[in-house]
Amino acid sequence: MARVRVFFLVADLSGGGAQRVVITMLSNLDRHRIEPILVLSRSAGEFLSSVPADVPILTLGRKGRSSLPKMIIRLAILIRHYRPHVILGFLLHSNALAVIGKIVSLRLGTKIIVSEHVSELGYRKLPLYRLIRQATYPLATAIVAVAHGVKLDLSKHVRWIERKLAVIHNPIDIEAVRSRAQEGPGLGSDLPNVIMVARLTNKQKAGDLLLNAFAGVAKKVPARLTFVGDGPDLAALRRQAENLGIARVVNFMGFRENPFPLVRSADVFVLPSRYEGFGCVLIEAMCLGVPVVATDCPHGPAEILLDGNNGILVPIGDEDALRDAILRLLMDPVLRANVARAGLERAESFRPVHAISAYQELISRCAGI
Repeated sequence: MARVRVFFLVADLSGGGAQRVVITMLSNLDRHRIEPILVLSRSAGEFLSSVPADVPILTLGRKGRSSLPKMIIRLAILIRHYRPHVILGFLLHSNALAVIGKIVSLRLGTKIIVSEHVSELGYRKLPLYRLIRQATYPLATAIVAVAHGVKLDLSKHVRWIERKLAVIHNPIDIEAVRSRAQEGPGLGSDLPNVIMVARLTNKQKAGDLLLNAFAGVAKKVPARLTFVGDGPDLAALRRQAENLGIARVVNFMGFRENPFPLVRSADVFVLPSRYEGFGCVLIEAMCLGVPVVATDCPHGPAEILLDGNNGILVPIGDEDALRDAILRLLMDPVLRANVARAGLERAESFRPVHAISAYQELISRCAGI
């Protein structure tokens, strides 16, 4: 069987959910079927060292917005030189770049698969991004949505793509997560631990909501809250913790390329987002046996937690409901164990074999090989 040569196109390998998916896919693809080549807009990011040794890395050399034409030309040259059967893009920037680069290359035989990892709410105040999406996505061969809610968003807001849409949930390398969870010390607190792992952007991840909720938790039970991640709202969250009088029981650990030892040692994992594309961190916590609380935001958490059967879902923006859910888990060890057990079972559904198989079938179908 001829192998399908695939460009995996992503802006960089900074510490985000889509970037973790890229690494998981590159690590688990069947090399007898797929010949992966990683193409980065810029060679940067915490996950660079995690790229498998047999995967070539090509760089477009992005240094700023003004270099976009150069990136397009560079990608077109790479397409003509390497002749990939398929280009698989991750996130809007790379999705659009894949479509435009193919056109400029004049290599019409190369097929484009774009993958959408963002809820429509992520584009709500970005009209230029919506315009770019509408101009480029219909030109793709296939479009992957990482959640059914994301597929619904796309079908409503992007014309002429309905028949190209497919849903493939993000793969989670459960064995790798569990193995890496043993590689370092845990939180080490004598208090019950609540943890959030995310980029600290309040408009999406809502760390501010969690702090308000945790202030209520701390009044009822002794506990500690840990944020793992960096982001533009880190300083604001530190000030908020001070203003709420809970700074002594709130830790900010910064970005960790391997957060799993910390997650493993937590008693409750919280994802209080205002919107998501999927929510890989929930599955990572669940596979480590940590019970999870998440907001029922668009999209992902409800699909992962099966509408609350495998974790606790609370309404978006409801700090009282979030506080109460955390308290229930901290104060009821039987409930905590039951939710953790249900989460462990659900996490098995997201092993890489399922998503990788779906991606490989889609890639082969698009390539005609």
